[in-house]
This record gives sequence, C-alpha cells and structure tokens, in this order.
Amino acid sequence: MSRRVGLLVGGLAVAIGLSLPGGAAALGRMNMQALLNSDGTGMLVANAGGELSFSWEECDVGLSLCRPVGIGREFTFGDSPDGTVFKLVGGEGGVSPVWHGNLKILTPPSIEGTLRANELVTPVRATWEGGWDGDFDATQLAACETPTGEGCRSITATKYVEGCANGAAYLDPTFVGDYLRVADSMEGPGTVTTLEAWGSPYDHPIWPADGNTAVAMVGRIGPPTHGWTATCGPPPLPVKAGPSPSEPVKPRVAKGSISRAGVASVRCSPGCRAVMIARRAGRGARVASTLPSPSGNALASRSLRLREADIRKLGPGRVHLVLQVNGKKVAERTVTFLAPKKPQKESRRSR
Repeated sequence: MSRRVGLLVGGLAVAIGLSLPGGAAALGRMNMQALLNSDGTGMLVANAGGELSFSWEECDVGLSLCRPVGIGREFTFGDSPDGTVFKLVGGEGGVSPVWHGNLKILTPPSIEGTLRANELVTPVRATWEGGWDGDFDATQLAACETPTGEGCRSITATKYVEGCANGAAYLDPTFVGDYLRVADSMEGPGTVTTLEAWGSPYDHPIWPADGNTAVAMVGRIGPPTHGWTATCGPPPLPVKAGPSPSEPVKPRVAKGSISRAGVASVRCSPGCRAVMIARRAGRGARVASTLPSPSGNALASRSLRLREADIRKLGPGRVHLVLQVNGKKVAERTVTFLAPKKPQKESRRSR
C-alpha cells in the first residue's frame, strides 16, 4: 500500500482524523497512542494512571481473530502484516488504527521551484509504504556546506509562525553556493507536539535520515537573478563582511561525546551552536547552547545536560540522545534515566 499522507497548514503538521475499526473511539479519548519508531516499526503506548496491568492482542480488522502479542504500558512491534489492528486489554481498553506494515520510503522528497537565491522553493514530499492509518508528515529545508549534507542550517521550521505555506521558503542570498537539503518526516497519529511558536526558521535541529525520515540533497543554490520579493517568511539576513585578505581563516573543528549519564561534551573552533536532542516513546526534549569563538587557536568547550523537568517529561527508561554541532550529528547514545527523586517536604514544627 503506497500513499502520500498528511496535511501541512501554514507549515505546521496536523493530524486531521483517525479511522478506527468497529467504530471504536478509544484512541480519540487518548487512552492509547499509535506511534512510529525511527526504524519504521510501530509502537503503542497505553495512557492511563495508576499501577494498571496492560496486555496487547494482534487482530484482523474485523476483530474476529486475535492473539496475544505483548504486555506492558509500551509495546513495540515489527513485521506485523498489512491490515492488522491491536487491541488494548486493561484500563479502558481500545483498538488501534489499522497498521499497514513497517514504514518504507518508496521515493525521496524533492522540491518545486528554481534553485536560486531570492526564489521560492516548495518541498515535494516523499512517497511511503506501510505505517498507520492517520500518519502525518512534515518537511524541513536546510542549506548545507557540502553536497553530502555536512554543516547544515535549517531554513524552515514547523513552529515558525510566519513561514510560507506548505513548508516553502524563499532562499536567502546568504546561502548562495550552499547545497539545499530537503527532509520529510512521517509521524504516527498519536504523536503529540508542543504548541510554542518559534520566532525564526534558522538554527533548529537538522532532522537525521532514518526509517521514518526521508532525506534528499537537491543541488547547489545559485546566485539571484532579481532582488528580494518575498511575500512570506523572515526578512533577508544581514550581509556579513568576510575576513580581510591578511586575516587567516581558522579551520572548523567540531567534536562531541555523550557520557553514560547523558551529559554531552562539546569542543569546537571557531564558535559553534550545539544542540542535544532526546527522544523516548514519542516524547522529546532538547537543550542548546551557543559557544563563542575563543581567542587564539583555543577550542571552545561546554557541557550540555537535560533539565530535571525535561527528564520527568520523558519519563524513566531508555532515552535516545543525539548531539549536533552546527547542524551536524557528532555523537549519539542511548542511556537509561531513572525517575527523579521527589523533593522531601519540610516538616512543620509547632511553636
């Protein structure tokens, strides 16, 4: 089953409806979430309070044939056939959307428009096979220093409120000579995103290519043939003067690592932008820092760690961490976070 699904409204990905077998409305009450893993397999999460016992059954769409397949609040699976639904046993119960097999990329994304500065380019989304009924996708454009996708800077962002329709962007003259990268990320119908608005499309994490994110390098951005005529998106970036002929250009250095405790260490020269992204069970968190250029030939260095509030939001368990420096992935690691200890209340003393 191949399909192109999803809706982009003002650059924001929106899930617009779910088809549940047998008229079940459980997913609408959010007592379970249907998600996609980064390798294209599926995940289901039971949303209920208390210490309840959950189990999962794999069924045909008519629920006439079912068999036990897993236990626990979270259930990850792969290779279930097209036309499968999953029934939650425990809590309020419920039935998942229809599963169509592991997600696969059939054709990569591309663009419509002229690959020149001051021109509008619009992402053409990838085509996919498999996944859930109700999956939705979003796109990201980025300008990269190399044709293989190193040193990328985002030029669109799904939460940038002044963005162009359908994830499009006018190519700023600053990016002449860079290579345009387009990514299309598919998410499960139960994916929940935060509602904050971003004031700029630039310098956001670059989506890595994986089982639910298709990526393509489109080509090199050419010089403009006319002036700035954009009707959406940010204003033109300020033109920065380059170094004088007598001023040596320092080589770019970007190094990083992530410890077992989930602490990232970054070293770079000249200055850089470092971002650590955390993902677990459809939830995410990030911490970012800008390292200024040090004097002489020294390397700028800094440590990044998630806040306790972010760790509580992710929940205890295995968390996948990715460290990016100037948009390029330099390290990744899966760590296990324990539940943060609750602060003890001070006892009241009688006076």
